[in-house]
Amino acid sequence: MAAANPAMKMPELLVFARLFVIGFLGAEVWRVAFILGSNFAQMISDLALCAKVSGGIFGVLLCLIYAEERGAFVTAKKLGSSFRLDLLVAIGIGIWANELISPSLSKPHASIKDADALWAPAIFILLCAVLLSPILQKYWPRRKPVAPQLYFITDDEIEDENQDVFASKDQARLFADTVLASGAHPGLVIGVDGPWGVGKTSFMNLAQRRWEQANDKVIVCRFEPLRYASEPDLADRLIRDLSATIQEKVYAPEFRPAVSRYSRLIKGKADVSFLGFKLSLEPSQETVDELLDDIDEVLKRIDRRVIIVIDDLDRLDAKTTNKVLFATRRTFRLSQATYVLCYDTEVLAEGKDEGPRAREFLEKFVTVKLSLFVDSSRIRDFLLRDWQRAEKHLVSVPAETMFKLRALLSELADILDSSKASSYLPLVGDLRKVKRFINAMLLMQLENSDLGRTDFNHRDLINLMLLHLNYPGLFRQIYAEETEGRSGSFSIQRGTGNQRFQNSEQFAEIVKAQPVPAAFLLEQLFSLTELSFFGNFNVTDSIQASRACFNQGQFRNLENYLKLIVRFATPMLEKTYVFYQNAIDQVKKGETVTSILTSPSFQLEKGDRTHSEFWQFITNQIYALPRNAVVD
Repeated sequence: MAAANPAMKMPELLVFARLFVIGFLGAEVWRVAFILGSNFAQMISDLALCAKVSGGIFGVLLCLIYAEERGAFVTAKKLGSSFRLDLLVAIGIGIWANELISPSLSKPHASIKDADALWAPAIFILLCAVLLSPILQKYWPRRKPVAPQLYFITDDEIEDENQDVFASKDQARLFADTVLASGAHPGLVIGVDGPWGVGKTSFMNLAQRRWEQANDKVIVCRFEPLRYASEPDLADRLIRDLSATIQEKVYAPEFRPAVSRYSRLIKGKADVSFLGFKLSLEPSQETVDELLDDIDEVLKRIDRRVIIVIDDLDRLDAKTTNKVLFATRRTFRLSQATYVLCYDTEVLAEGKDEGPRAREFLEKFVTVKLSLFVDSSRIRDFLLRDWQRAEKHLVSVPAETMFKLRALLSELADILDSSKASSYLPLVGDLRKVKRFINAMLLMQLENSDLGRTDFNHRDLINLMLLHLNYPGLFRQIYAEETEGRSGSFSIQRGTGNQRFQNSEQFAEIVKAQPVPAAFLLEQLFSLTELSFFGNFNVTDSIQASRACFNQGQFRNLENYLKLIVRFATPMLEKTYVFYQNAIDQVKKGETVTSILTSPSFQLEKGDRTHSEFWQFITNQIYALPRNAVVD
């Protein structure tokens, strides 16, 4: 049995009325301009022809440039591609109506004809000033901004495949092609699931470029509910954003009235007060479904498919999230629309009581789900070499600055390539966290500090920086207990009556009270069970001078680490272990003691401390020196 024909829609009266008025007023403006121009032409009849032509060409060029800057030609192209000849007919009838009514306007036209001829240049100059002002403001040369002294990596999402560092473009292309091949079905909702920082927005940017390049019939609407979280009706905002996006791509004047009717309907009854009287305005008897059908008919007529991407759903509170999902479900009658939701299931299901219900609701709401992951090997490759390839796209830091940080970047890459990588992933497991870590190094101005000439252990410094970034309360506790000459619960201590190192009695309780990532970092820094020199009675001076767990006596290492992170203070070279060890190594290679003590680094004008420390070092290691050095 054949399907019944759909009911014929009402004529688009408002659309045709608007274009009729445009044609009518345009013809009247042209008539008045012609009258004034004719009067002025008689006044300048003796003026040279080249001057007249130059003025006319200037006015025409100015109007064309202004029209181009305001996108008039793009709109005209969309109007032509819409094949809406009926709209051109409405404009033509408006011009015809102006011609028909012109005899009734003979008196106003006669008064304009009798007006002073100088009105024409006055209006022309005013028009030129109005059009020229925004053009000059846009193109007037401005002073070049002063380059900032500090550069930081921005957290901007990528826009095209050239900026893709984690090789997600292939997956994005496959996803985009799958969505296109699936066609448009009412209620088709595709979920893109992934933790914060995994790159969901960047992934959708790549997919959007693929959609727009592969099929010019696809319109992508990006709806960001986080921007409208405070608005009472997100369904209305969703429809408005969809309307604006469609009208940017195609010429569909009838779409705006349909959306306006939908907006009025979902708002319900409106109360208006006038002169003390309160009036209640009820919406029309149309239903939401009927209005959505009208909008859907417009999409079918212009032969466009809409992909609605709703991003950052997991950044909203539970109530607002439900509003967004309700707004999405309310528009399911749009058969030309496909919905893509971006979220993190674990964040949406965080509540202990609502967690299972949230998971079940998502399972019912989302038709098919794609999960995004970032491999630690991708982050490792970025830290080692890919930042150079992406520097001009992704990193706003000069390459030479990043090159000076290569020691710490390489150490972090080694961490992500080790067996403990899984424990570090919650802290540096995505590009956003890596950028945050690099920005922290730049803020500390580590690129100006030659860490190779200090005693700092790179891995300990990384672990403390991660504590500082992710657990500031715990870091403040460490700072309070281990600075100003104090040794608290974190640094290791000598046992009573023997030389064996041990953790404080409070350390185990502190670790137990922390979240898993924080406890892991504390154990990597201070737990003797994790440190490789556990159980040794005699720890070498090089270890005691470099590891963060020592903070007693002459080895105030932990305090130096903390002041480097908080105060950006690097210890003086003459107070580091590595300074004197390098001098001893030079002696071992054949350098004379005299040449070392007379070098600029050991000048006595700075005090005799460097000489005393050098002799103490060389005495302790004299057994390792060659015979000629001992004799010297």
